[in-house]
Amino acid sequence: MELLKESSLADGRTLRIFRQITPDAAGVPERLIRYMMGSIGFDSYRKFVHDQNYWRLYYRTAFDGEGAVDHLYLAEVEGSFAARVWFAYSPSSGFGNFGNVFTEPEFRRLGLMSQLLPYCIRDFMDSPAKLLCCGTGNAYAAASYRKVGFQMTYGGETGMMHLIDPKYGNHFADLEKLCFDGSKIKSVRPGTPGDQFDCDKFLVHTAAMRGRAGGSAGPDAYVSEYRVVWQDHKIGNAVTAVAENGNGTVCAYAYAVKAFGRNCLNFKVYPDNTGEIKELLEFTASEFRKLFPGEPILIYLGSNCQLQLEALAKADFSPIAKVPGSAPGADLLIFEI
Repeated sequence: MELLKESSLADGRTLRIFRQITPDAAGVPERLIRYMMGSIGFDSYRKFVHDQNYWRLYYRTAFDGEGAVDHLYLAEVEGSFAARVWFAYSPSSGFGNFGNVFTEPEFRRLGLMSQLLPYCIRDFMDSPAKLLCCGTGNAYAAASYRKVGFQMTYGGETGMMHLIDPKYGNHFADLEKLCFDGSKIKSVRPGTPGDQFDCDKFLVHTAAMRGRAGGSAGPDAYVSEYRVVWQDHKIGNAVTAVAENGNGTVCAYAYAVKAFGRNCLNFKVYPDNTGEIKELLEFTASEFRKLFPGEPILIYLGSNCQLQLEALAKADFSPIAKVPGSAPGADLLIFEI
């Protein structure tokens, strides 16, 4: 953990600004690990188990040197961690995420975040990262992020935001055009922790995917994002796989997970590649059967998940059952892989 600055607050207390980058061959200080495991990092201390456990698992694996390249910035007041902000990116794609912007309640209104953000933005611009994404429903936070270079991806005062290295364009749309160039799927491989940024922050927020990413209407409906199913992957309860197009961009991903006693498979795919997902689905199913051999694997979709249903039809999969009106606002279609 590197000390970046030491100064005094207006009330005379000592302020120290630290940076921790992972992987770190020297290791991560135990007190930092304990802090990140203990402080959930949400203003309202969310009760959603998956979100809380995700962040604890994420930092635990990050501190062990797995997956993405992480930059964590911390303010310490009189020896106590008081505030933090973070960004991370995939070393293979350069796509990343910005967030975990949090000040402990007893240290608010001291301007700590204004001390941290300049280091964070400077390091992003100096790093191999191309894009950082974030989302906020807080207008004050969105305005603060805009001051340091973030843009609203689709307008408005809150919502999806991004920060792009000018070497790769001026807007999120420039990267989408560059990366999704109409090329076909070139390779399918097992998923990695770093793929979450390509899947959850770039792929599903492209203009072509906006509002069309789809989801599950079955036992695996709790899997809202790649990052969520990765928790099951880590404990041997799921597998993940990604497909890359001709220029190496993740254009589709799939997962299979045992959810409430049933084996569920699902996927997301960029519209240009809906006709090419059969290999991805079969690879995912094959990897899952290594964990749970001989058991059926099902896909549960609402009849309104048009992009996924189009892809399945092109791959010659037909529903084995239809349950009218049993999915939110739609019929439930069940496929077997």
